[in-house]
Amino acid sequence: MQTKNVAPGKKFSRMLGTAAMAMLLLVVLISEFASSALGTDRYKTLYTFKKDNGQVSSGVILDAAGNLYGTTVLGGFNDGGTVYELTDKDGHWAKKVLYRFNRYGKGGFWPTGGLVLDPAGNLYGTTRGGGVNGGETLFELTPTADGTWKHTVIHTFPSGRKDGYGIGGPPILDSVGNLYCSTGDGGAYGYGTVVRLTPKGGGRWKESILHSFTSHGKAGSNPTENVTFDSAGNLYGATEFGGAYGNGTVYELTPNGDGKLEGESAPFV
Repeated sequence: MQTKNVAPGKKFSRMLGTAAMAMLLLVVLISEFASSALGTDRYKTLYTFKKDNGQVSSGVILDAAGNLYGTTVLGGFNDGGTVYELTDKDGHWAKKVLYRFNRYGKGGFWPTGGLVLDPAGNLYGTTRGGGVNGGETLFELTPTADGTWKHTVIHTFPSGRKDGYGIGGPPILDSVGNLYCSTGDGGAYGYGTVVRLTPKGGGRWKESILHSFTSHGKAGSNPTENVTFDSAGNLYGATEFGGAYGNGTVYELTPNGDGKLEGESAPFV
């Protein structure tokens, strides 16, 4: 039996080609396994906003029944923005506008900070303008028996006032129904505040300034985004400026017994 001789160069080329094909197959198998493991093949678009739906301005939140809630900065009346709900209808998500803000009204417009939901099913959020003297608002939406939602302005943050303005993100709720938020500007010294709003019945809310930031000094100034709290009632947040190196701080506010909060800051290096 004759054996056909193959030139060493051609033999090496064939071996290289076979190895390359094996490597390619291995890469494909690994990619498919990784895709399946990471769940990327399960991505699904639930709803696509049309041009007349407004522009999405925040993330969504979820209620106990699996419904999603969010805001658009445009749409509504005169492009004042909307609050919407998405409901799963056997795999098809239906959108319902719960409230339409009026850009030329008195109840605020351009909701941008997202929403928070209380145990009773009421929604809370903020608007960029449209309140007293054009200031930002903190609003409540309450579901009614006929399926509509009642809109109430809880508080207005007029520009230049000592209670602050420039709300950072959606408010947060504690276990007894108080709302907390930070403002990037204003306050007693003009460098921002941390604010608590307490329900007083009859739709009335009392505002308390828990802390006014003083300057671009070591304690930090101009809080950004929002606050969060722990089970002991301490609040935490971040500032955009100030600190030992001027790059902002992370701060803690601790109740001191008189209704106000005392703070400590850790500077960003």
